[in-house]
Amino acid sequence: MTTKDLEYSINIVHKAGTEFERIASTLEIISTVGKMLSNSIAHYREIFHERNKLMLQMSLLSYFKK
Repeated sequence: MTTKDLEYSINIVHKAGTEFERIASTLEIISTVGKMLSNSIAHYREIFHERNKLMLQMSLLSYFKK
């Protein structure tokens, strides 16, 4: 193995390490954003269910008032 071969190999390993760090960072960001979206959706889902329940109660009340 020549010095150039060793230098080439070291550069490839360095580039691979850098790419793995970038991927890990990206996955962490994606995971964080995914959790935030999931929490937001859960919040709006809860609001939706509460409104539907209220609408059902109002419908039942108006039905029984007749």
